[in-house]
Amino acid sequence: MLACPRCGMRFTLGLPSAVPPASQGVGTAGLPGANAGMAIPPPTIPSMPGFPATTPSYSARPTGHQSLTVPSAPGINSTHATSGGIAPGTPHEDGQDELRSPVRTTRLQTFLLVCVTAVAVTSAAIIVWYKINQRETDSNDSANKYKELNFEFEPPASPWVLDNVLRNDLGSPYILAYKRDNPDAFMAIGAKDYDPRSPRDSELQKGLMQALEKFLDMATFRPDPGQMSETWMGQEVKGFKFHAQLKDGATVDGEACRFAYKGIGYWFLSWTGENNIYEEMKHEFTETRRHCKLLDFRKEWKERQSAIVPFKGERLDYTIFDAEGVWEDDKDSDLKYEGEGADKVLKLKKGVKRGKKQDEIPDSKLVVYVLSRSGDPLDVARDHVTGLRREEIRKGSADYKIDFTDITEPPEGDPIPNPPDITPLPTLRLKSVVKGAANQNRLHVISAAKIEEKIVVVHAYTSLENKEILESLLIQIAGSLHGG
Repeated sequence: MLACPRCGMRFTLGLPSAVPPASQGVGTAGLPGANAGMAIPPPTIPSMPGFPATTPSYSARPTGHQSLTVPSAPGINSTHATSGGIAPGTPHEDGQDELRSPVRTTRLQTFLLVCVTAVAVTSAAIIVWYKINQRETDSNDSANKYKELNFEFEPPASPWVLDNVLRNDLGSPYILAYKRDNPDAFMAIGAKDYDPRSPRDSELQKGLMQALEKFLDMATFRPDPGQMSETWMGQEVKGFKFHAQLKDGATVDGEACRFAYKGIGYWFLSWTGENNIYEEMKHEFTETRRHCKLLDFRKEWKERQSAIVPFKGERLDYTIFDAEGVWEDDKDSDLKYEGEGADKVLKLKKGVKRGKKQDEIPDSKLVVYVLSRSGDPLDVARDHVTGLRREEIRKGSADYKIDFTDITEPPEGDPIPNPPDITPLPTLRLKSVVKGAANQNRLHVISAAKIEEKIVVVHAYTSLENKEILESLLIQIAGSLHGG
């Protein structure tokens, strides 16, 4: 049988019908029924459509094997070895019978391998970067640098351990809390960024008091009147020692201090048992503060000035400046109700943050009067404002009596971080007390100037209970009056 390696067609090689003379071929000894010396003629391959009939030729080999040569037909390889045990190789797509070479890597496989390697290397780099960065910012024992808060902290040694429950109970701005046993003692460190401005002193104080209220019975709270006279991270601190009872009844002594640097506020709280226990632990509180230090990430930081808002007069060319952007025109106010000469009315915006006041502070206004009077402007202003207020109280009830008292002590409230670049006018501060109506007690801040032959009076006021948080704000805007 002969098989075509391309199409698989089989060809049968048959024996001749007669034996030709021996001289024409090879000897046939060993064939059944053959005469010695007789030769076998080559078989004839039957013809197929499109292929001529052919006669294979034989050539002798020393080994007794034979080689069969078949004339080639189109697309068919003409020579095959018929030696025993030798088989042709697997055909290639092009019809060749040679053994295949090893499969080679394609360009696509190489490209995919390069991409996978690049992704793996990049992922490893990201993981390494994250681990390094996490060490510098996370709140744990091995990570003590807080770049975004510009300070470094070395955790206290055993038996102090992190207390995340206490930190969560204290809330913002506290980022670290520690505790220890035998004796029981606690510490907390806070930090908050107020960029683009510096935190106000009232905000720093609030950061202490709100935390103390979380675990102390404030009815028993007794701060030491003597302020802490020491530094923390190289900065002078404001703070106090305190004696109080915890909400569970245990008595404690402790320390609380705070300061601001480059737009960031910092707080430290610590407490333990009273008397001898506190004296024993006090050096550990001091040592913990000693292991805090400021970093250099804000060397070039400068407070960016708040938007200074000018308010112009309606009937006269004058201006008053709001240095913190907290005032707005009171469009609902009736100028006739405000009294003689009323020209402009302002009120505090909603959302103004002062102490615990998070929304519009009621009964806080500013009225500008334009008066045709003679005399010293500030004296005229005093008479005009007190006269209007007395008349207002009488209309409420003839039984009410009101007394005015000059305020001479230093003003309360946060200082103005970026006052306008003008020379402020002198201001008059008065306290009015209505007997029998404490809710009508007020703080009055007054200024006046002669502008275009008129006396312009600025009267800013609020409830007396707001004096400690608003007095400096009222002084700033009242003193900013000037012509033009």
